Amino acid sequence: MTQKRYNVVYAITDQQRYDYAGCNPGVPVQTPHLNRLASAGMVLDRFYCNNPICMPSRATIATGRTARSNRVYDNGCALPESEVTLPQVLAEHGYDTRAIGKIHLTPYGDPDGRYFESKAYWREKKSDDSPEPYAGFANAELSIGHVDHDVGHYGRWLKRNYPDIFHNWDAYLTPHPCGLNDCFNWTIPPEAHANAWIADRSIAAIHEGAARYRETGEPFFLHLGFPDPHHPFRAPEPYGSMYSADTVVQHNLNKETLKTKPPIYTEFYQGILNREKLGAGDFCSNDLDTYTDAMYRQMAATSMGMVTFVDAQFGRVMQAIEEAGLTDDTIIVFTTDHGDLMGDHRLIKKGPFLLEGSVHIPMVIRVPGVTTPNTRSDALACHMDFMPTLLDLLGIDIPRGVEGRSYRDVLVGKADRHRDGVLVEFLHQTMTDVPVKAWITDEWKLVLWGGQDQHELYNLREDPGECVNRYGDPGCGEIQQRLVREMLDEIMRSENTLPFPPSLF
Repeated sequence: MTQKRYNVVYAITDQQRYDYAGCNPGVPVQTPHLNRLASAGMVLDRFYCNNPICMPSRATIATGRTARSNRVYDNGCALPESEVTLPQVLAEHGYDTRAIGKIHLTPYGDPDGRYFESKAYWREKKSDDSPEPYAGFANAELSIGHVDHDVGHYGRWLKRNYPDIFHNWDAYLTPHPCGLNDCFNWTIPPEAHANAWIADRSIAAIHEGAARYRETGEPFFLHLGFPDPHHPFRAPEPYGSMYSADTVVQHNLNKETLKTKPPIYTEFYQGILNREKLGAGDFCSNDLDTYTDAMYRQMAATSMGMVTFVDAQFGRVMQAIEEAGLTDDTIIVFTTDHGDLMGDHRLIKKGPFLLEGSVHIPMVIRVPGVTTPNTRSDALACHMDFMPTLLDLLGIDIPRGVEGRSYRDVLVGKADRHRDGVLVEFLHQTMTDVPVKAWITDEWKLVLWGGQDQHELYNLREDPGECVNRYGDPGCGEIQQRLVREMLDEIMRSENTLPFPPSLF
């Protein structure tokens, strides 16, 4: 039987928690279009990122390899050109590969503008044309940063179509009355936002791809990179005020739980974690004790509005797939790069803390004729597994050196389990010099802090909020030892095997 040549539409947001998707249990955020995808496909309820920081996470998705192996261990580390990426493999097998929006496989902040995604590259008015190929994409149209208005293809488009907004960007932003320094009211029209531009360009790409698919049989892989709901917290109306801070379901704001965790938690909370590296005002040097409950609530409310705004644009893309007649020929995926602490234990955004809010993320996938509609799986899986899974679904050999494992059997209903555990790692040296690793199983989470005396152990079934640290509990001694062995086994199994030696001598 000939392998079906599916098109692939892959939508990835930035910094979205598992429970900030309406198809998942949690906060009552409105995502009707994502919910519709979930009802037509499968939701993976125990899906994790392998690193809770943007670039390392995205590099793992692209390569199926850990940050230790692909060497993107921190933001600011460019993905080496020697790494084999998912779009590169697809292009080699006849796919038209295109990216629209945020990719973030090379650093934004490179002052010399050496990279296509560097802000300096665009401010020096270099060519709009993407290097061919760029990380395996034959064509890339960029939205850079977190709706940065003056760089990338989005910035060029904004300048042409909304010159007043482009030249007076800050005039459309006002600090939110709650007093949170990263929360704003925003008066730009939704259609001028990067999310809408990404949807516009994606819709055009889908119709172009559909015509080519019908004429030649050439399939396409389309990456949609939405920059939201990553901070700063701001959304155009009606989304900015869609959710009331007075009524949002707030997370655990009890700072007393920090006392049961390693000291670095309290250092972060008090704003003294690497202040000399990050500078006052950065999110690792805020004194969170000055944050009121109202600030945390507004942060959550605005973030929910950002999620609903993204969903509206994602819905437009799904509609375009239907209008192009590609529903039965297109795999659709929705996920994110990592989560957000969003007030858990009064912590914010992201960092070295491998709590569920930061590492447990949404993953919804529909494979026509393969996934059973409206199904859910609690099989453990992670970003590292996505590349081999997609290639497996498409009948393409998985490249040497890929460390993830295909969960195709879960998607087709042949297996209830995929992994015994998921390894999550944090190597972000600008936040902390302490490496952190977590091993997450069906029931337990072990978190080890390099060179430290205090660590973490949680029973996720009994304590999903991670409030009771069982590390060192005599009643958990055997469990603790078993989890340490399992973590070490996974670290050794995922050791880098590239480059492969061409001979024995």
